[in-house]
Amino acid sequence: DLNMPRMNGIEFLKIVKADDVLKKIPVVVLTTSNEEQ
Repeated sequence: DLNMPRMNGIEFLKIVKADDVLKKIPVVVLTTSNEEQ
């Protein structure tokens, strides 16, 4: 989820993709919001 409590999903993915082992794992990003657009 892009909206997480301590860090957002983009920050998390930057950490994962910086790791030589973890960066090989495919990622699907899903998110939702209660805010009206």
